[in-house]
Amino acid sequence: MVAATACAASPDAQAPFAELDDCLVLPAVGEYGRMPLHRDPVESLLVQGTWQTPAAGDKINTTGDRTRSWRGETARNGQLDARSFRGGYVLWTVESPQEQTLLLHAKGHAVVFVNGVPRAGDPYQLGWLRLPVLLRAGRNELLFHVAGDELSARLVYADCTTGLDAADATFPTLVRGETEAVWGAVPVVNATNEALFGARIVCTHADGSSLATPLTVLPAASVFKAPFQIPAPAQDADDHATYSISLMRAAADGSTVDLQEG
Repeated sequence: MVAATACAASPDAQAPFAELDDCLVLPAVGEYGRMPLHRDPVESLLVQGTWQTPAAGDKINTTGDRTRSWRGETARNGQLDARSFRGGYVLWTVESPQEQTLLLHAKGHAVVFVNGVPRAGDPYQLGWLRLPVLLRAGRNELLFHVAGDELSARLVYADCTTGLDAADATFPTLVRGETEAVWGAVPVVNATNEALFGARIVCTHADGSSLATPLTVLPAASVFKAPFQIPAPAQDADDHATYSISLMRAAADGSTVDLQEG
């Protein structure tokens, strides 16, 4: 058994800052599939820097010399039936009283453009993606490229600014008699506006033995599923081995700081 302090709460564990409600939707306008480059007039506008916020009824030319129109929709409990516009877009506008980094819990999209910046999606609707996103003070646009039959989205506060998301951890099966360390992996969340340097994951067995695995630089407002080493249990251990994992960083005085405290 492995225990870790979670930095990203379950989507249903706390009241959201905001969840998908009134929005604009656009049926599919591009050509996709297994090709080196896809053709998408919406993405073209974003890349060229000519994107302008649409209103209901605004039209856009498709790749087949046809037009599609934006229309208003309202999600229920943060979920939207997307079967009629799968492959298209959903534009969700969120007001924030201040600049802040929140966690986006969303599924059913290939990518989301947060104020024009592309961020990873969850096209297979697995529900594991908890992505830190930076909101500016005032109006923010989240533009989802829909990939599934349903789109759900909500923004929640992070339980901590930097830490581990044990909900999507990967642990190995320990074999009695093994003496070598094995590997696991756990998402590391950086819900701050600064890159994280010098961090490491410390995995500690119940008998006090531990291993520390250094991390690469973690960019601001990002999540990375990091590998870490797990010490082998004692040879006389029973059928259950108990571990804990924590995210640490060296302090200026040479001591270590638990990044999940506070």
